[in-house]
Amino acid sequence: MPEDPFGLVYLKGRTSIFHKMSPLDKIILLGCVVVLAVLSIQLVAHLLILLAVIIVSLIACKPTFREFLRPWKILLPIFIPMVLLPPLSFAAQAQWYWGTQDIRYLNLVFFSIPYSEIGLRYGYVIFLRGIAVCLSALILTWTTQPRDLIYTMVKQLKVNYRLAWSAFLALIYSPLITYEATMISYAQKIRGVKYSKFNFIAAFKKFLFPLILRGAKKAVVTSLALDGRAFGTYPSRTFRYPPQKWKYSTVIAIIVIAITIIYVIHYPPNPVAIWTPWTFEFK
Repeated sequence: MPEDPFGLVYLKGRTSIFHKMSPLDKIILLGCVVVLAVLSIQLVAHLLILLAVIIVSLIACKPTFREFLRPWKILLPIFIPMVLLPPLSFAAQAQWYWGTQDIRYLNLVFFSIPYSEIGLRYGYVIFLRGIAVCLSALILTWTTQPRDLIYTMVKQLKVNYRLAWSAFLALIYSPLITYEATMISYAQKIRGVKYSKFNFIAAFKKFLFPLILRGAKKAVVTSLALDGRAFGTYPSRTFRYPPQKWKYSTVIAIIVIAITIIYVIHYPPNPVAIWTPWTFEFK
């Protein structure tokens, strides 16, 4: 079976600090990263430092170079438009009298479209926030076995086990769907089937439609397996064993929580800042 094309699944055979931590503590770390990313409203330097720490943590998970690059082909197409769209939207609001008229424009002219400076600032801040949160979530999925993650969601976070198993199926089915897509591609090449990737109708008929049918077959097999195990009959599910917990796992989580609280209290422009060493004005 081919490797996971999206780089989301558990990295087997690796050892790191994050592999030793309990899933609950890693979820707490993810929550701290979300708080830090959201509250770094305009301090771009803080976002860059946070992103650098996350990237170092990703490298500490010991992925190969290909495994490290694989998620970027999903993240960049999603978040790069976040950099481009706000400058256009702010400029459009000024041109069509929807928003403020007193905005500055960048000296960039592509297709005679104006780009606002404040829009670009919002755009790259959104980009950095999104990348930081997604990469920190990637640390969780890379270093946590799916069954341990589901155990934590059900037993410790009190999530309905039906919803928890939906996340479990999403994690384990991405390589399976990729495997089916690979088999369809090989079968078509052997039979000499050719079509343009830009011909969406032909691509749907000859590739996507067979993939949907094979995916539906997997769904039927999965549903039969769930019925055979009485899934959904009882209000709770049992687990054979809980995940192992490193003795320093909680200590690391407490340290990160403390750093997050200190940042929230001391550094502007957080809306909940209590004491700030300087005054920040947005111009």
